[in-house]
Amino acid sequence: MKAEMSLGRFLGALVVLVALALWSTIAQAAPPAICALTEDALAALATRYDERPFWVGIMSDGQSVMTLTASPDGATWTALISAANGQSCMAAVGLSSSTPGPPEPDEEG
Repeated sequence: MKAEMSLGRFLGALVVLVALALWSTIAQAAPPAICALTEDALAALATRYDERPFWVGIMSDGQSVMTLTASPDGATWTALISAANGQSCMAAVGLSSSTPGPPEPDEEG
């Protein structure tokens, strides 16, 4: 039987995974945050790691935006948090990622 996941569950799971990644980063003795203007941060990620944004969402404060980037081959990924002033900071980075497509709609009947 094929497991199906609604868009809400998918996004909820994604938020939980990102929160866990952020929590584990904060729990460690992390170096100071790496921040830059959003366009500069995205350009650097594209140039150095061939990463491109694949998901963007407004955070619960209604002002900040989280952007997830990844390289096409899945070798690297980055989570950026951007403020309204155009400044973005790396919240988490990692190796080896996969990007599932959007969930298929629920079939009834």
